[in-house]
Order: sequence, then structure tokens, then C-alpha cells
Amino acid sequence: MMYNNQVNEGLALMDSLLYEEPGYGTLHNHLGWAYLYYTTDTAKAELHLTMAIRFVAEYVPPYLHLANLFVRTGRYDEAGKIWK
Repeated sequence: MMYNNQVNEGLALMDSLLYEEPGYGTLHNHLGWAYLYYTTDTAKAELHLTMAIRFVAEYVPPYLHLANLFVRTGRYDEAGKIWK
């Protein structure tokens, strides 16, 4: 949906899936990714990426996206901590 310019619909669908399984880490990653790259809501992006890391610590993509978010927002020290 994101690739077809249906951002709001895609976000709503993924958000509704969290009601079924709030601890689904990879879904949190996808939500964080969508908020980071398809909206201007970096707070929600950070929240979902942080939750993804919390629920599935061995899953690499949320670390990359969160580091990118920190770089984009000038939080270089925090980005560097993720990359270590």
C-alpha cells in the first residue's frame, strides 16, 4: 500500500493488526519504517522502531531505521550507539 500512495490506508491496516498482536516486533518495524519514510511523524517512527527492538532484539532492520532517524534529526550520538 505504501508503494501505491495509499499511506494512510496502509498505516491504518498495520495499526489495526497491532490490536490482534501488540507484541509483534516485525510489525512494529514496518510501522516505524512507514512513519519514517512516508510521513513526517518521527515520534511515531521512533516509538515503533524502539518497540520492534524491544520485542525482537535480534531482528536487524529496526536498528538501521532507528539509526537513520537519529541521523536525520541530528541525534548523532544516539545513532553512533546503535551502530556500535
